[in-house]
Amino acid sequence: PSSTVFSFVLKVNVWVEKEGRNKTNEVIHARPDTVQVAAFYQDHVVLVQEFRSPVNNATGMVWELPGGSSWSDTPARQLAQQELEEETGLRITSLARFVRVEERQLAATFATHRATVFAVRLTRTEFEQLRVARDSGAIFGESKDRPSGERCVLSLVPLAKLANCPVDFSTLGMVHTAYAKLAG
Repeated sequence: PSSTVFSFVLKVNVWVEKEGRNKTNEVIHARPDTVQVAAFYQDHVVLVQEFRSPVNNATGMVWELPGGSSWSDTPARQLAQQELEEETGLRITSLARFVRVEERQLAATFATHRATVFAVRLTRTEFEQLRVARDSGAIFGESKDRPSGERCVLSLVPLAKLANCPVDFSTLGMVHTAYAKLAG
């Protein structure tokens, strides 16, 4: 077990100079910043489904872009490459294909971390590799070293049907911003 704290929650008492008062009715959640990968093939985006304890939708699974965080000094683009492979099985060797889109805070009302989004255009061969993995029911992210960790399954979602999936608003925004960046 690591002695490093991955995340924490604090009930805060903050002096707001601009308002001349203490703000005491909030909590903040802090964790390492993340990278997310919006991988597209034509009009499809790659999502992963994974159980997360706070999920609140009809599927009981979070539907999100492949991604994650690290305590190491791994550059964001390289971490995006690693996370895409870990959560989808797809290895893209050229870091130049990972286009940095933007960095933003995800849930500013309670969480301090930010996500850096990368966009990747997939080849037909890569998309077919993902389709075969999805159709076979392959599970990614699981490790013998962390049997209670993540278990990701693939979804290949047409952009026109993205709003029908139980994705959160952060994911919707990241997908559309990344798609616009690649199109622009």
